[in-house]
Amino acid sequence: MIHRSAITTLMTVLIGLSAVGAGPAAARNGFRFVWTPRGDDARFVSDGLKLYSIARHMRNHANVNQRGTDNSAVIAQSSTGNEAAVFQRGRGHAATASQDGNYNALGIFQFGRNTSTTVSQRGNGNAGLVFEGGW
Repeated sequence: MIHRSAITTLMTVLIGLSAVGAGPAAARNGFRFVWTPRGDDARFVSDGLKLYSIARHMRNHANVNQRGTDNSAVIAQSSTGNEAAVFQRGRGHAATASQDGNYNALGIFQFGRNTSTTVSQRGNGNAGLVFEGGW
């Protein structure tokens, strides 16, 4: 059961991010929140994923972290300086991330069950975060 305070907090965050150009996207039997920041916010996302990569001693700057059953993830990167991370908790998740260009950053976070996300970044300096939950 989700507590009322957790719902209030989530709604506050979604409304706040909507005001700066992000917003929830429709998802089947769950929710999806996609954020594609620009400028300083994009650098913040990129730097955060780089720090995570350094802390995990990742040489190729890609990470997949899964817990649960029947999860799958694919990350494909070309060029230099790209960062990508996929975190999955629960079961039945699928994530595909592809980056073609330089210095792109992407984080995909999936919770619950049976979510599917495909993200492609083309060009240079793109950043994005996807939060997805299913039930």
